[in-house]
Amino acid sequence: MKQFYCLVLCLCEALSVIAQMGYLDYEERVILPHGSLGLTTVSRNIVLTDSLTISEIGNGGKAFLYDRGLKYYRRHALWRDRKDSEISTPSFLSAYKEYQHQMELCNLGLNCRLFDDCNKSIESTELYLQALHEDQAFDSKQIYCRYKHCQEKE
Repeated sequence: MKQFYCLVLCLCEALSVIAQMGYLDYEERVILPHGSLGLTTVSRNIVLTDSLTISEIGNGGKAFLYDRGLKYYRRHALWRDRKDSEISTPSFLSAYKEYQHQMELCNLGLNCRLFDDCNKSIESTELYLQALHEDQAFDSKQIYCRYKHCQEKE
Protein backbone atom coordinates (compact mmCIF):
# COMPACT_ATOMS: atom_id res chain seq x y z
CA MET A 1 0.00 0.00 0.00
CA LYS A 2 2.89 2.32 0.81
CA GLN A 3 4.33 1.72 -2.68
CA PHE A 4 0.97 2.61 -4.25
CA TYR A 5 0.84 5.96 -2.43
CA CYS A 6 4.42 6.65 -3.42
CA LEU A 7 3.57 5.92 -7.07
CA VAL A 8 0.51 8.19 -6.98
CA LEU A 9 2.53 10.97 -5.35
CA CYS A 10 5.26 10.66 -7.99
CA LEU A 11 2.70 10.72 -10.80
CA CYS A 12 1.02 13.85 -9.38
CA GLU A 13 4.38 15.56 -9.03
CA ALA A 14 5.34 14.64 -12.58
CA LEU A 15 2.06 16.02 -13.92
CA SER A 16 2.52 19.34 -12.14
CA VAL A 17 6.06 19.62 -13.54
CA ILE A 18 4.79 18.79 -17.04
CA ALA A 19 2.09 21.44 -16.83
CA GLN A 20 4.67 24.02 -15.80
CA MET A 21 7.24 23.21 -18.46
CA GLY A 22 4.89 22.48 -21.37
CA TYR A 23 4.31 19.40 -23.43
CA LEU A 24 7.17 19.98 -25.87
CA ASP A 25 9.75 19.67 -23.10
CA TYR A 26 7.97 16.63 -21.70
CA GLU A 27 7.75 15.01 -25.12
CA GLU A 28 11.48 15.37 -25.72
CA ARG A 29 12.39 13.84 -22.37
CA VAL A 30 9.91 11.02 -21.96
CA ILE A 31 7.85 10.11 -25.00
CA LEU A 32 9.37 8.66 -28.13
CA PRO A 33 6.60 9.41 -30.64
CA HIS A 34 8.45 8.30 -33.75
CA GLY A 35 10.28 5.34 -32.27
CA SER A 36 9.71 1.65 -32.56
CA LEU A 37 6.26 0.23 -33.11
CA GLY A 38 6.90 -2.34 -30.41
CA LEU A 39 4.04 -3.26 -28.13
CA THR A 40 5.84 -2.09 -24.99
CA THR A 41 6.76 1.32 -26.41
CA VAL A 42 3.29 2.00 -27.78
CA SER A 43 1.54 0.89 -24.58
CA ARG A 44 3.86 2.94 -22.35
CA ASN A 45 3.43 6.02 -24.49
CA ILE A 46 -0.36 5.72 -24.47
CA VAL A 47 -0.43 5.47 -20.68
CA LEU A 48 1.80 8.55 -20.40
CA THR A 49 -0.20 10.56 -22.93
CA ASP A 50 -3.54 9.54 -21.39
CA SER A 51 -2.34 10.76 -18.00
CA LEU A 52 -2.48 14.30 -19.41
CA THR A 53 -5.30 16.46 -20.69
CA ILE A 54 -5.09 19.32 -23.15
CA SER A 55 -5.98 21.74 -20.33
CA GLU A 56 -2.80 20.70 -18.46
CA ILE A 57 -0.54 21.50 -21.39
CA GLY A 58 1.32 24.80 -21.12
CA ASN A 59 2.64 24.88 -24.66
CA GLY A 60 2.77 22.25 -27.36
CA GLY A 61 -0.95 21.54 -27.67
CA LYS A 62 -0.58 20.72 -31.36
CA ALA A 63 2.16 18.19 -30.66
CA PHE A 64 0.17 16.68 -27.80
CA LEU A 65 -2.94 16.12 -29.94
CA TYR A 66 -0.88 14.79 -32.84
CA ASP A 67 1.08 12.43 -30.59
CA ARG A 68 -2.07 11.18 -28.88
CA GLY A 69 -3.71 10.45 -32.22
CA LEU A 70 -0.59 8.82 -33.60
CA LYS A 71 -0.10 6.58 -30.58
CA TYR A 72 -3.64 5.22 -30.81
CA TYR A 73 -3.24 4.80 -34.56
CA ARG A 74 -0.07 2.81 -33.95
CA ARG A 75 -1.86 0.62 -31.42
CA HIS A 76 -4.58 0.06 -34.01
CA ALA A 77 -1.86 -1.07 -36.44
CA LEU A 78 -0.65 -3.62 -33.87
CA TRP A 79 -3.97 -4.99 -32.62
CA ARG A 80 -6.51 -4.00 -35.29
CA ASP A 81 -8.89 -2.76 -32.60
CA ARG A 82 -11.34 -0.28 -34.11
CA LYS A 83 -11.67 1.54 -30.77
CA ASP A 84 -8.07 2.74 -31.08
CA SER A 85 -8.82 4.47 -34.39
CA GLU A 86 -12.02 5.88 -32.90
CA ILE A 87 -9.86 7.52 -30.21
CA SER A 88 -7.19 8.78 -32.60
CA THR A 89 -9.63 10.45 -35.00
CA PRO A 90 -10.90 13.14 -32.57
CA SER A 91 -7.32 13.95 -31.59
CA PHE A 92 -6.36 14.51 -35.23
CA LEU A 93 -9.55 16.49 -35.85
CA SER A 94 -8.99 18.72 -32.79
CA ALA A 95 -5.39 19.36 -33.83
CA TYR A 96 -6.52 20.40 -37.29
CA LYS A 97 -9.37 22.60 -36.08
CA GLU A 98 -7.28 24.34 -33.42
CA TYR A 99 -3.92 24.60 -35.18
CA GLN A 100 -4.64 24.11 -38.92
CA HIS A 101 -1.85 21.54 -39.12
CA GLN A 102 -2.09 19.92 -42.56
CA MET A 103 -0.68 16.56 -41.51
CA GLU A 104 -3.79 16.06 -39.41
CA LEU A 105 -5.84 16.12 -42.61
CA CYS A 106 -3.72 13.32 -44.00
CA ASN A 107 -4.20 11.30 -40.82
CA LEU A 108 -7.94 11.98 -40.79
CA GLY A 109 -8.20 10.73 -44.35
CA LEU A 110 -6.43 7.54 -43.38
CA ASN A 111 -8.59 6.95 -40.32
CA CYS A 112 -11.81 7.61 -42.22
CA ARG A 113 -10.71 5.08 -44.82
CA LEU A 114 -10.29 2.50 -42.05
CA PHE A 115 -13.96 3.09 -41.16
CA ASP A 116 -14.99 2.85 -44.83
CA ASP A 117 -16.17 6.46 -44.67
CA CYS A 118 -14.97 7.25 -48.17
CA ASN A 119 -16.59 10.67 -48.42
CA LYS A 120 -14.75 11.98 -45.36
CA SER A 121 -11.56 10.17 -46.37
CA ILE A 122 -11.49 11.77 -49.82
CA GLU A 123 -12.57 15.17 -48.46
CA SER A 124 -9.77 15.17 -45.86
CA THR A 125 -7.25 13.94 -48.41
CA GLU A 126 -8.25 16.64 -50.91
CA LEU A 127 -7.92 19.35 -48.24
CA TYR A 128 -4.52 17.92 -47.29
CA LEU A 129 -3.29 18.02 -50.90
CA GLN A 130 -4.58 21.59 -51.34
CA ALA A 131 -2.77 22.70 -48.18
CA LEU A 132 0.60 21.38 -49.35
CA HIS A 133 3.16 23.81 -50.69
CA GLU A 134 4.51 23.10 -54.16
CA ASP A 135 7.85 21.89 -52.85
CA GLN A 136 6.41 19.62 -50.13
CA ALA A 137 6.66 15.89 -50.66
CA PHE A 138 3.82 13.51 -49.93
CA ASP A 139 3.26 9.77 -50.11
CA SER A 140 1.62 9.41 -53.50
CA LYS A 141 1.21 5.64 -53.07
CA GLN A 142 -0.79 6.15 -49.87
CA ILE A 143 -3.00 8.74 -51.56
CA TYR A 144 -3.52 6.42 -54.54
CA CYS A 145 -4.52 3.57 -52.21
CA ARG A 146 -7.16 5.76 -50.55
CA TYR A 147 -8.75 6.66 -53.84
CA LYS A 148 -8.55 3.09 -55.09
CA HIS A 149 -10.06 1.68 -51.87
CA CYS A 150 -12.98 4.10 -52.08
CA GLN A 151 -13.49 3.49 -55.77
CA GLU A 152 -13.73 -0.24 -55.14
CA LYS A 153 -16.34 0.39 -52.42
CA GLU A 154 -18.70 2.13 -54.87
